[in-house]
Amino acid sequence: MEIRKILFPVDLADPAGAEAVAARVRAFAEAFGAEVLAVHVVAELADMSGLSVPAETLSGLEADAVAGAERKLAAFVADRLGGLPVATQVRLGDVAEELLAAVGDSGADLVIMGTHGRKGLDWVVFGSVAARLVRAAAVPVLTVNPGTGAG
Repeated sequence: MEIRKILFPVDLADPAGAEAVAARVRAFAEAFGAEVLAVHVVAELADMSGLSVPAETLSGLEADAVAGAERKLAAFVADRLGGLPVATQVRLGDVAEELLAAVGDSGADLVIMGTHGRKGLDWVVFGSVAARLVRAAAVPVLTVNPGTGAG
């Protein structure tokens, strides 16, 4: 299997975890001479529309969130993956669905992502983005436990 492009989902809400995963992404990208696509997904606020928040306010908040995420992602990539061929992308929507779409859109050969280690009711309620990608992605998904650096 040839690895030319690695998709790296970056959780900007967990900078320490993202940093640990970035080290693994760097190692793979250098070993295979691969490009990296760092992707962050901003959750849509549309679900809050039932709270009597005007649609234009939600749209403005989402645009601000995307712009902020773009700045943070660019800074993270420059700091942690500098010197590698890296593109960044911020998407808006359901995290797992958008990451699966990014895999297909980008032509990625491998996904390297962190896990949060949710257990019990948390996992049942929130699910696992990593588990959804492992089950549904058309390419291999390497999961890294940011606490240990182990996959």
